[in-house]
Amino acid sequence: MAGREGIGLAEAVAAHAFGIATADLPTQSEARSVAAYLAHRMLRIAPSSRAAAACKRIEARRRDPQFDRMIGWLETLLRSAVAA
Repeated sequence: MAGREGIGLAEAVAAHAFGIATADLPTQSEARSVAAYLAHRMLRIAPSSRAAAACKRIEARRRDPQFDRMIGWLETLLRSAVAA
């Protein structure tokens, strides 16, 4: 899955995790960064330069075990959604 459909799925997973509507992602920096990270890492969607910076921030935060578990859970959710 690639392109806009894949990005939309990554956005939906991130929005769900943060308890917000997908439409609210533009105002929620961390959720938006997580969505970009998931789209890039799990769906192999090339990030824009802004999204690439977000991906680096998320990767750095994965050193925190609690944050890493959350991202791992989101990766599992996205993987399941793609397979469905």
